[in-house]
Amino acid sequence: MKKYTNILVALGVTLFLLTIGIENEVLAEDCECLTVIDTLTVDGCDYEIELCAKCRYAFPGEVSKLHYKNLGPCSTTLNPEQVFQGILSQISNYAYLWFDHCQGPLPPCNENARREITFDIPICWHAKLIFIDPLTLDKTYLYEQCDDVADCKVTYSYCKDAFGAVHKEVVSHNPYETPTCNIEGEFVILPTDLGDSSDCYIIHTPCNE
Repeated sequence: MKKYTNILVALGVTLFLLTIGIENEVLAEDCECLTVIDTLTVDGCDYEIELCAKCRYAFPGEVSKLHYKNLGPCSTTLNPEQVFQGILSQISNYAYLWFDHCQGPLPPCNENARREITFDIPICWHAKLIFIDPLTLDKTYLYEQCDDVADCKVTYSYCKDAFGAVHKEVVSHNPYETPTCNIEGEFVILPTDLGDSSDCYIIHTPCNE
């Protein structure tokens, strides 16, 4: 019975996201965690993001296990840290949609209650070369957290105004562990050999601006 209920929950969330126009794939491990896969565009380049969205019965919800990879050939003037900031901005803007199936609609901004979602943002990242196209030699990199476990837990709150526009604010931010990486994204050299990873570089968050 539990397994059947979980399947219905996953199906319901998938249909909801498709209805609002977000072309993603939602795979439910259980009702507490949804693996969300989506494609975002930053500076004209497409990236496939994957994350875990944990639905809480009490606020806040939580987004964790975030990583992404580039899709197809593309030229960007942004460094890896800047690309991540573009991705984070987009996913934090519509993250509240993932929790509608268990937490209800956003409250009006003229009320005290606001929906809260906490993002568990890794601070130290690296890029791993995971695929080289044998014909075009285009490279696909997986961007993920290094072995360093430092992160920043950033909580956003959401409400909707009278015109239907969503408003987002940072409620709090709390660091976990001290990061060991210190290379800025603009100085990262991407690997050229399959399976190799770049040096760890730092992502700037509200905990380490």
